[in-house]
Amino acid sequence: MPDNLSKLRQALIDRLLEEGAPELVGPMEACGRPVGLICTCCGENKEVKFHCQRRWCPECQPMISAQRIQRWSHAIQKLQWPLFVTLTMPNSTDPESIRHLKNAWRKLRNRKLMREKVRGGVATFEITNKGKGWHPHIHAVMDCRWLSVHVPEPLRTDPSHVVKQKCEWAQRELSSHWAECLGEEEAVVWVQRVKQVDSMAKEVLKYCMKGSELVSSPDPISPLLNVLRGTRMLAGWGSLHPLPSPDEEDQPSVECPNCNATKSFVPEEVAAFITRRQDSSQVGPYRA
Repeated sequence: MPDNLSKLRQALIDRLLEEGAPELVGPMEACGRPVGLICTCCGENKEVKFHCQRRWCPECQPMISAQRIQRWSHAIQKLQWPLFVTLTMPNSTDPESIRHLKNAWRKLRNRKLMREKVRGGVATFEITNKGKGWHPHIHAVMDCRWLSVHVPEPLRTDPSHVVKQKCEWAQRELSSHWAECLGEEEAVVWVQRVKQVDSMAKEVLKYCMKGSELVSSPDPISPLLNVLRGTRMLAGWGSLHPLPSPDEEDQPSVECPNCNATKSFVPEEVAAFITRRQDSSQVGPYRA
């Protein structure tokens, strides 16, 4: 009996076909089907599920998110001053607005505020649709002690109301910079000091568009997916670019349970093809 993710995947496939975009379905139709593997060292057999790896596939999204967290969380844990920042822009009926968001982000990163105050970080570009058009926004966690050029950093001796006021002024400064980068009169931003790094990493590294929101979107989704298909939705910069290598103990060990060989499993069809090639190579050369 199909689970909820399988039903959601089928609903997404049906919608894409209705919109005349079969190229966006592709291998998603086979996602979740069993695939036979064989160890090329000892012949051990095992069965796994096929994953299409499409970022909008409801069945693959949890796995992609888990892979992101495994790859990036160790680096985020090492940030000295983790700061969570959300940057938004006005809703739009045009899916290309995600590209406008990314261009604005590049402009912001080139400003003195980011160059001098932020050591590095990782950002994800997310887009939602609640019935009022597409809403692109950025979630970022950055290594930053104090995100302001003009507002002095709060002192330990400052009373709480002074600290609060300085934080509000610093947030307004960031909002002003972000609005200029967007070409808007004003922009909404949110800044929060990270206390629970693990939970914040999960928020930042989640998938860019929920499968359930795609299915329920009141606007056509194929134009959006065509944009997402050619757009990178996660980026590290500064101290998190290139991404530091994970610790040895964090690296998953995939090995054959029978012979302990690593990276030895291949699909049965591939193993059969290799065998046929080897057999044919042992036949003498053809002579007329």
